[in-house]
Amino acid sequence: MSKSKVKAKRNSQEVQPSNTLQENQYPKLSTTAKLVAANSNKINQDLVINKKSFWVKPDFQKKIVSVILAIIGITVTIFVMFVGFPHIFNQTKVAQEYNENKKREQEIAKQQEEINQKLAEEEPFIKGERRRVKLETNFGDIILEMREDAAPKNVENFLRLTHRGFYDNTIFHRIVKQENFAVIQGGDPTGTGKGGEVAFGPNAVLPDEIWAVFPQFDFNDNGEFKIINEPKLNSDELYKNLNLETGTVTYPKGIIIMANTGKPDSASSQFFITLKDTILNAQYTAFGVVLPESFGVLDKIFAEVTPITTTSNPELGNTENSSKKTDIPLEIEIEGTDGRPSTEIKLISAKILK
Repeated sequence: MSKSKVKAKRNSQEVQPSNTLQENQYPKLSTTAKLVAANSNKINQDLVINKKSFWVKPDFQKKIVSVILAIIGITVTIFVMFVGFPHIFNQTKVAQEYNENKKREQEIAKQQEEINQKLAEEEPFIKGERRRVKLETNFGDIILEMREDAAPKNVENFLRLTHRGFYDNTIFHRIVKQENFAVIQGGDPTGTGKGGEVAFGPNAVLPDEIWAVFPQFDFNDNGEFKIINEPKLNSDELYKNLNLETGTVTYPKGIIIMANTGKPDSASSQFFITLKDTILNAQYTAFGVVLPESFGVLDKIFAEVTPITTTSNPELGNTENSSKKTDIPLEIEIEGTDGRPSTEIKLISAKILK
């Protein structure tokens, strides 16, 4: 046998097992179907091989990456929730407060412009020494005479407000009737004792004008805290009986005094009129007097009007252990020594006299 025939026969034998395998696996299929099935089986084997090789190492890396991304996402979320949002909120709040303050400043500036115009227009009406003001009340007219020599700024404040009609149709919201303290208090348009304003503008401060020489304190040679100078009040007419040990002074009957909050330079528009000689701390600016012909009105108010105060109802103590419901009020009004007037004292108008 020739070599070529032997080689051909060997090749034929080498190919035969593959055909025989296909016939054994797919005995009932045609030749074409058998080839397709064989190729399909080969593809499945390749997928299995590729699947195993794909998930062994790269899958572990993907999981690590996923965990890291999740941690980063949670961290970012926490940061935004607890740091980012509050910061944004605070920034927004600061911006709102800034805008509100800016708006308020603009409103105050506008008000001040209007006040400045009023101040210029009022000049001819408030100038002059010992200007007089008539307070028309439902108890009679009270004529005041200003003391600008003792308290020029407080006099100016009062005259300007009077010229504007600020005190018209207001009330004296408080009356005090004590042994050494008897006054009526007014000058608050709200009638509550919490209102009032200065004539010179929304941010203006009305200075106290009490002392010509302010008291100075220091320790003496014995270590005692003492006054080391000679204090002097602005007027011997408006202030009497200065007591340096107690810091009190007597405001004679018929003196008009600026009310304040107890702090320095805190007066606005509210004022007292003394119904009798009154002893107070020397911290209230006196700026005018009631003329003697009007003392009868002060006496009438003192005689006919009583302070009304509010107190807890004593009858409530009898109902604490009672199972019955009652309509007893929690508080009742009683006559006292300092409170709302029992009869309204109305300030109908205040006018500067020529």
